Amino acid sequence: MIQHPDFESRPDPSYGGPTLGAPDADAVDALIEAEFDLERVPAAIRPRAAAAAKLFERLDALPDAAEESDLDALVDATLLRIDREEELRESSLQIETRAIARQRLRISDFVGIAAVLLLAVSIAVPLSNHVRTTRGIEACGNGQRNFGGAMEAFARDHDGLMPFNASLLPDFGGLFPTDGDYRHADHFKQLVDGGYCDDAACMGCPNHPAADGMWSYRVPADAADRRLDLSPRRVIVGDRNPVIELVLRGRRVRLEMCSPEHDDRGQNLLHSDLSTEFARQATVTSRDGRPDNIWLPPDGQAAIGRPVSGSTDDIFLLN
Repeated sequence: MIQHPDFESRPDPSYGGPTLGAPDADAVDALIEAEFDLERVPAAIRPRAAAAAKLFERLDALPDAAEESDLDALVDATLLRIDREEELRESSLQIETRAIARQRLRISDFVGIAAVLLLAVSIAVPLSNHVRTTRGIEACGNGQRNFGGAMEAFARDHDGLMPFNASLLPDFGGLFPTDGDYRHADHFKQLVDGGYCDDAACMGCPNHPAADGMWSYRVPADAADRRLDLSPRRVIVGDRNPVIELVLRGRRVRLEMCSPEHDDRGQNLLHSDLSTEFARQATVTSRDGRPDNIWLPPDGQAAIGRPVSGSTDDIFLLN
């Protein structure tokens, strides 16, 4: 079973730090998708996108090495200078003329500078976080599209079947364990061994390139359910399953939580027709119209920790 090294220290996933409001987030997303061409941004959100573009220009003017910690250090240094100026002013008995006093930098000037810096940090940090997350989502989605091409090439060479290694399947019929050492995503390694993928990095989101960061893989119901040309289309690959490991460790979790790859904003999914999408919820609509949680086996949370079987009507993504 895949373990995430930060599960214990990870904060409540419902809080992802400072964030933009929904209108500003939509404007930034539209600006990025338009490759910063304001004419291609919808007119309704173009003013917000223009304001974001100006802020990006100011951020670009900052030194490349400047990070959030550097801005914090600058603010701290400014506040320390204010304290020192106040101490000097209180201890000084020198009488200065009105003209000389005008030439000295006043405490109010330092306060104004500090206020501007704090305001810049409060805007720049959530904006940069949003942009970084958006770019990570796009990079992960591109990786899944390339992975879909590898799956298609494998299926062409194997009578339309997706990669499933018989030596990895448990020795009890069509059941798949949800605990122990079994890693369902290890079936992907056939793509690397067969030259369909360049290396192991193609099997997981670039936001989590570690060995335990492979994408999750749908648990099939039977041999026919392992074909790539499934009809109707269904989800076959997704970001890592965040629920099972926490449930096995006795942790209380939100069963509808999103994958940790993208700051709980959603997960990238690859469908059997090789299309991709970024789903902001962990549920999809099953063929009979009911909501289906992609992180849970057909029998629900109670089945986690014991062998489960797949279902043609259910999407269960397992690492």
